[in-house]
Amino acid sequence: MVNLTERLVFGCARLTGGASAREARNLLDSAYAAGIRHFDTAPSYGLGTAEFVVGAGLRSFDEPVMVTAKLGSVRPRHAGVQTWLRRAKRLLAPDGDQRLAGYHPLLAANVVLSGDFAPDAMRRSLDLSLKRLGRIDWLLLHEAYGRDRSEELVAQVTELGAQVGARIGYSNGALFDARADGAWPPDWIGQTAVDPAWLIGTPPPARSAPLALHSLALMGEHLARTDRTFAVAREKAAALIGHTSQGARIAATIALAAHRLPGAQLIVASSNVGRLADLLGCITRIDAEGLMPEIAASFKC
Repeated sequence: MVNLTERLVFGCARLTGGASAREARNLLDSAYAAGIRHFDTAPSYGLGTAEFVVGAGLRSFDEPVMVTAKLGSVRPRHAGVQTWLRRAKRLLAPDGDQRLAGYHPLLAANVVLSGDFAPDAMRRSLDLSLKRLGRIDWLLLHEAYGRDRSEELVAQVTELGAQVGARIGYSNGALFDARADGAWPPDWIGQTAVDPAWLIGTPPPARSAPLALHSLALMGEHLARTDRTFAVAREKAAALIGHTSQGARIAATIALAAHRLPGAQLIVASSNVGRLADLLGCITRIDAEGLMPEIAASFKC
């Protein structure tokens, strides 16, 4: 039986240390307690503090986990001060998660801000990430696109990955683009947003290297808002899980992606312990009751 939880990666972009370190640690512990054993971070995540939170968590876990780190991700300055400013803003305007406001996948695909891939900058960044995290299993270029590819960059990432014993690849915030993906070596990991077409009918690409997909919750919500058939199918799938919460709807989208892309890793993230518990509880039920085939059938896949 396919275990959905084993394919989850916890995205740590929103794990803010400093003023919110306790909340961030609770999120990390909740993901670990639910069975997630792969954590994705970068120097810029959590206003530059996420690596501290993840590193501390890793040292306390009883079972081994995998860690993804990034090269080219710019570390924010004055990270500690920024965490307090963000916390104050949230207290003054506790209006929840606003990431869905104005989201459109094609607009996201057009945002192509490349990372800082200067050789010395990447070496310094890797040294600091390794010191904070303690280990690195996947080492990815952050915000890397086809235009960034050069033989020199490929060679350096290969060398840096070998130094820390990590598998290498690229990541970005855009939709999967076969041409951009093809610019990188075929054995490189690819971390991108899911292409909406993969969830509603178009076959996903044949790919031998791992694919890690983020923005599944955003994509599912976008499709539900723009495609009535998908929205009805998602409600039917959520009902199979036995919940009417947003967590069940997101879990249904994740299960659909898992069915459509059986080799992909699926990134989940949250800044709220309650919402994360709801989502992971739904995914646990999918695994316990073997609901993935029924969920996929709800979408006629």
